[in-house]
Amino acid sequence: MLALMDRLNPRNEPGRLTLLHRMGTDQLRETLPALLNAVTHSGSNVLWLRDPMHGNTETLTCGTKTRRFEQIMREIEAASSAHRKQGTRLGGARNLQPEDLSRRYLSKVDPRLTMNKPSI
Repeated sequence: MLALMDRLNPRNEPGRLTLLHRMGTDQLRETLPALLNAVTHSGSNVLWLRDPMHGNTETLTCGTKTRRFEQIMREIEAASSAHRKQGTRLGGARNLQPEDLSRRYLSKVDPRLTMNKPSI
């Protein structure tokens, strides 16, 4: 990944490269700290974003795909904790409220990012 980052941003310009982690809570706890460490030690200027809607899908017995707000919040808290420990800044996944989950519910899979949350 570091080689790809160098290729995409060879002059290491701030604001040029955004990394979006979307792993789900369990995978995030296992994987994100090492990823943050590698990117930090590379000296690459990146903006970190978190999209907690991905990696937390579950299928109900009726076949409906959904996400639990509590699980989304656990992922945000785990990501924030990992970034704090590494000294990096998580630049996304803000203003997520329970009422946002019903807003813009247009897909059969999940609520998408709303106007209150950052998007690329």
